[in-house]
Amino acid sequence: MVSPRPLMAGRSQYMGCVARHKSEDFTFVRFSSTRPEKVTSAPAASTRGGIYGPLAKTNKTSKRVQVQKPDVQQLASEIEELSRRIPEDRRILPKRIVLVRHGESQGNVDEKMYCRVPDPEIPLTQKGKVQARGAGYTLRKLFNADTAYKVFFYLSPYRRSKETCLEIARCFPRKRVAGVREEVQLREQDFGNFQDFDMKKMEKAERQRYGRFYYRFPNGESGADVYDRVTIFEDHLVRDIDSGRFGEEVNLVLITHGLTLRVFLSRWFHWTVEEFDEVWNPPNSDPIVLERVAIDTEHDKICSIDGNCDPDKKYHTKALYRLTKESQKLLKGCTEAMGNPVEHGNSFWDRNLQFKDLDFHDFEDEREYCDWSTIDSGECVPCSQAEHNAGGQRDLYE
Repeated sequence: MVSPRPLMAGRSQYMGCVARHKSEDFTFVRFSSTRPEKVTSAPAASTRGGIYGPLAKTNKTSKRVQVQKPDVQQLASEIEELSRRIPEDRRILPKRIVLVRHGESQGNVDEKMYCRVPDPEIPLTQKGKVQARGAGYTLRKLFNADTAYKVFFYLSPYRRSKETCLEIARCFPRKRVAGVREEVQLREQDFGNFQDFDMKKMEKAERQRYGRFYYRFPNGESGADVYDRVTIFEDHLVRDIDSGRFGEEVNLVLITHGLTLRVFLSRWFHWTVEEFDEVWNPPNSDPIVLERVAIDTEHDKICSIDGNCDPDKKYHTKALYRLTKESQKLLKGCTEAMGNPVEHGNSFWDRNLQFKDLDFHDFEDEREYCDWSTIDSGECVPCSQAEHNAGGQRDLYE
């Protein structure tokens, strides 16, 4: 007689399964070369079932393991109940998001520094350190309005950004600093390694003619390239906020650079490219503050800035912050609608369809129909919906 194959080392001898012990038909099964054997006691952690799931049961007169058919109606009702449930909103919104352009650097004073010193290694001037320390005192005064505030720093890896962060952090007690993280995606726009002074002046003049957002410096980046990597950073930041990583007393402080700061705002508030081109860098070390909008904690509903709740509407995390009026004044070219999306949501349609002298006409109907025999040539001969339904016409949007 051939002996049964021995079990592998480390594996349980009880490979059978049972479900929730709802009836005596459910039992554990010991698998072997002989007939199934009933086990009177079961491991405590075995209620989750085994290889056949929670519906396995045995027939006392047969070796075959049978599977009980599920109650289809019960399953359907459970699925319907789950579909009606609204996922719990676990977002904990930080009190503020503050953007700070680094203090005055030696490159801001002498552009020839970029010809002999790598851009990431350019330090602050003494004036720049004073500016950064002043920003720290300004933020501490702002945060002191909250008794239990915390500060979390994100910073560019460039030296001038690190020096700025250090001067700002010195203005806060150590217990108030919740954390510091270096983020490469917050670095300055890459202008192309060591720079030729005369050539760079020509390139910057060319950028003004071509467009500040799309112009790419040789061996460097365009504003659109910076936009792409800042998008990745913002996605990570929003996920951290939505998962409840930060407490509501936390203030996020981002130490970055002029163009990167504007790109961050453009991505956060969904500015158009034309709007981005109209906005200029803020002064060195002047904080740009995004404040959290009002929240109705009693009803746990997201509200608009004026405190009026819309119980049937859930806002995206980015829409729950607005630029303070003081910050808007520091950003030349930034309008109130660009920094306050909740109260000016209806203006998005008009803003996004503005393109220099191109006019968008209003349609009387929701759809427009063209003669399909002319549309392939790039022309559109309008026709009525009745003519379209009569045949021989094709929908413009097909």
